[in-house]
Amino acid sequence: MHRPDHRRFRASLVALCCGTLATPRLGAQADRPPMWMEASLWAGVTSLEQTPGAIGRTSAVQSGIRGAELSVWPVPSLRLFARYDNTFSLDNLALIRAGRSVPLYRAGVQRDWNHASTTVADVGRRTLPGSITQGMLTVEQVVFLPGTVALKAGGWVGPRSDARTEWLGFGALSVPIAPRVRIEPTYFHARSGLADERQWRALLAGEARLSSRLSLGGGAAMGHNTSITPRLTGDTRAAFARLALSLTRRQRVQLVLNRESAPGANTQVTLAAGFSVGVPRR
Repeated sequence: MHRPDHRRFRASLVALCCGTLATPRLGAQADRPPMWMEASLWAGVTSLEQTPGAIGRTSAVQSGIRGAELSVWPVPSLRLFARYDNTFSLDNLALIRAGRSVPLYRAGVQRDWNHASTTVADVGRRTLPGSITQGMLTVEQVVFLPGTVALKAGGWVGPRSDARTEWLGFGALSVPIAPRVRIEPTYFHARSGLADERQWRALLAGEARLSSRLSLGGGAAMGHNTSITPRLTGDTRAAFARLALSLTRRQRVQLVLNRESAPGANTQVTLAAGFSVGVPRR
């Protein structure tokens, strides 16, 4: 019988956890000069901790390049980007043990609409184990309200060559609670394309700007996974912390620590680091 891969939702949640507060450009990046071009590279280490009741109680450690991105701003309100995303391979139990790589190649656009809203859209493609190809379409919309409050909604849909279609949707509210502190509750809902298999999560994230160059963020998520495999049905938990530091006007680094547990799976702990270098607009 086919064993559903509930960890496919993990990669999406990790990416959203790491990026959800940065999308409106309300954090430390707001103090950086407008860029003309920027290149980013991410690397990370994922460790599997043995958990009672997990399928295949085997510890493992995987490290490697998690992603790379090149962005270009033809005009200040328009960003074009190309991205290599390997988080799925490094956050998937079966792929870590098999040493398989499932990179996702994406290209997209971000458009700022007169400081009132921001739209992000991209398309991607990857090849899953078993020579299953999957296309992906991701869309996110951010609307800015008075008082630097922001509403966010979006998600992705991924039709596969084996007649399955996976999708994830989310909604969020970003609210300032102090001059340099904001919180962001987010709700996620995902379907794997199999009957009666779904997952939801509620995330409470926050960010504090300690200076014009340094910000600290973090959050915790809880949810539930429903699967046709009983051992994969149960509660899920995740937590992450992030540090972002602008070294110069052109360079910045980010560190992210993430821990997640899910039913029928070993607990995963991930440490990732990113470095970006940009060319400011003259």
